[in-house]
Amino acid sequence: MKWRYTIHLAVLIIAGCGGGGGSSAPAVAITVTPAKSPVLVSYTSNRVQTTFPSPATVPDGTQLVFTTSSPNITLLPATATVAGGVATVRVKSSAAGKYLITAASTVGATVYTGNTFVTFINQPASVRLSIALQPVVNNLGGLQFSILNDPGISAFQNFTSYNPGFLALTNLSPGQVPPGNRTNVAAISTGVDITSTAPLFRLTYNIGTNGGLPAFSVYTSSASSVTGNTFTPIKPTFLLNWKYDTDIF
Repeated sequence: MKWRYTIHLAVLIIAGCGGGGGSSAPAVAITVTPAKSPVLVSYTSNRVQTTFPSPATVPDGTQLVFTTSSPNITLLPATATVAGGVATVRVKSSAAGKYLITAASTVGATVYTGNTFVTFINQPASVRLSIALQPVVNNLGGLQFSILNDPGISAFQNFTSYNPGFLALTNLSPGQVPPGNRTNVAAISTGVDITSTAPLFRLTYNIGTNGGLPAFSVYTSSASSVTGNTFTPIKPTFLLNWKYDTDIF
C-alpha cells in the first residue's frame, strides 16, 4: 500500500518581476503544488516532483534546491538536477504536522523560488466522505452512483443525506465491508434544484489498523432531471471530499 501515497510537487513559473535596484537579481515566482497531501508519517517513499513548463526557461542541468524549516523533514536529495524540465526528490517526515517546503533555483541572474505546505498524519481509524454536485443542477429527480474506495476500509459506519427533498439510501449496513470496495447510493425526488456545492451526502468508514489512506472516486453514475412525468438524463459533476480523523492540521 505504501506506493499509493507519493507526493508530487508541480512547480509552475507564473510571473516575473524585475529587481528594484541596479544590482538586484530579477525574481520569478514559481507555484509549488503537492498532488498528494496528507500522507502517512510511517511511509518513507513520498516523492516530490517539480515540473517547469519550459526546459528552455530553466535549462536541463540546472540545480534546484529544496529546503524546509522543520528538523522533522528529510529531503532525499536536498538538491536535484533539472532533466527534461523536471527535478525530483523524496520527502519523509519523522512526525505528524504541516510543513513548509521551498524550492529555489538560480539561472544566470534570475532567481526562481516558490513553496508549499505538505501535511503528514498518523494512521487514521476512520474517514468521512462528503459528496456534492457542481452547481447549477435544476430539477434533479433521480441520482444513482457507485463510490469506489481504495483498499483499507474495514467497515461502513453511517450514511447521511442533507437535502430534505431527497429520498436517499445506500446498499450498506453499519459494520459491513463495502463489497468489491464499492458503495452504492440512490436518491429520488420530485425535482430538487442544486444551487451550491454544499454536501448532499456524507458517508463515514472505519479504516483497518494498517489500512493506509484509502481514497475515493466515482465508479459509475446516472442522473436525470424531472419535468412533470418526464425524466431527462443529465450529467452532473460529482465533487468528492474526504477527511481522515487524524488530519487535524
